[in-house]
Amino acid sequence: MNTKISAILNRTTVGSAKSLLAPLWRRAIRAIVVLIGLALFVLAEKRIANMISSGDFFTVVFWHVIAIIAFVTIAYPFWGYAIWFFISKLISLFFMSLGAKYNPDFLMIGFIAIILVLKALGKKTLSIKKFSSAEVCLLLYFVYSYILRDNIRIGGLANLAGVLNTWILCPAGLYFIVKNTITEKKHIIYLMLVIILVGVTWALFGIYEQWTGNWWISKVVGVDLSLGGDKRSSGPAGHYYLYGNMLILAILMCLHFYSWQKRWLPKVALVLSSGVCVVGLYFGYSRAPYIAFIISLFVMLALTRKTRRIYIGIWAVIGLISLVIIPVMLHSPQFRERLFANTVDARVYITNTSINMFKANMLFGVGREKYQESVPTYMDYRHLRSTNPKTGLTSYYSRPHSEYFGKLAELGIVGFVLYFGIFFLFMSRFMRFRSSLSKDDIVGADLAMLAVAYTSSILFTMITDEFSIQMFMYAI
Repeated sequence: MNTKISAILNRTTVGSAKSLLAPLWRRAIRAIVVLIGLALFVLAEKRIANMISSGDFFTVVFWHVIAIIAFVTIAYPFWGYAIWFFISKLISLFFMSLGAKYNPDFLMIGFIAIILVLKALGKKTLSIKKFSSAEVCLLLYFVYSYILRDNIRIGGLANLAGVLNTWILCPAGLYFIVKNTITEKKHIIYLMLVIILVGVTWALFGIYEQWTGNWWISKVVGVDLSLGGDKRSSGPAGHYYLYGNMLILAILMCLHFYSWQKRWLPKVALVLSSGVCVVGLYFGYSRAPYIAFIISLFVMLALTRKTRRIYIGIWAVIGLISLVIIPVMLHSPQFRERLFANTVDARVYITNTSINMFKANMLFGVGREKYQESVPTYMDYRHLRSTNPKTGLTSYYSRPHSEYFGKLAELGIVGFVLYFGIFFLFMSRFMRFRSSLSKDDIVGADLAMLAVAYTSSILFTMITDEFSIQMFMYAI
């Protein structure tokens, strides 16, 4: 031990002597570097002090969080993504309020992609691996809808950044970047837990919105932002459909984890978490997520092996408590209004618009995200009472309200086949996994069936609403 200490002291002494005896120019450069670092530190502290004194506390917290995530990502790309997945919707509004030009998801996911490439180059492991049929379909959809149909013309760095923003956050970009952060089985388990945490957090914000009648961000920005007349909670998601589908995924994850727990404390925590998510889902007052939730439970009951008893118990509980809860729910004016809201006439107009677009452009459609600007050409909107100055239509009538009709109108038969081919090919892949994966493993056959159940519910509710395909990537 004394020998080791002496060696360390000797090395330290030699190092100090070399520094002191270095040429003057080298010592000057070192001094300049230290002074520059000190100056930057002082300027940063001054800036932070000014922001705190002006009451801009959240901006300070925001930039500290971004810095921490960046450092974590450099060392551990998976944890960088996991942390970002948890907080991205929470801090996106802060980022935009600072006048940022680009989507924070683009900056973070793009940064993760750069780190992954650099690490692969450093380890000489960068290679193109064999793709599954589902992944090939995903890539073909990207090439068709994001390159060929977009008619991209890059004219300067600003336009290039905008194109990269779209490509990195498209389904293919997000899928392959996140897939390459997952290198171990435990990463899948951690991501499942992160999904539960996201679901519980969003549900609590949704419950808070019902409690106060204002959007969750109101206290932060210092302005009361009302939920509006329908009082539908959407939490950090900003949209009731994305909000509802994330809560469904979180509930399914809670039930999956519950079946593998042997200790009572984690089981209690998972039951409470799923309960909070169910309450949050209810306050979304949206029929599509309600239906999606029921369908996912039916599919899980039919397909799962080890966890089937959990879903049998759930349906028994649902049958018993529905006798009491449904009459109470029907007394809620918001729930009753949303459940029985008559949107048939409006949806007929919208569907006819989509069909007209498709008939005029059957093979290739009008173009990705060109639906709204194409509506006035293909819809007789003289029947509509309220208008939007930009399009002559309300925002309700300028969306397809069906993923199937929307994709036919925007991308034609070619894009429609590629887009829904992604879902069905991944589901087929999950079903093949069912026979090869262990039924006695938390990352096994029942988890693959969970993805099938979630995807099935989404495909059904796509009949009457649009869907953010990024959510599907999270499920995969």
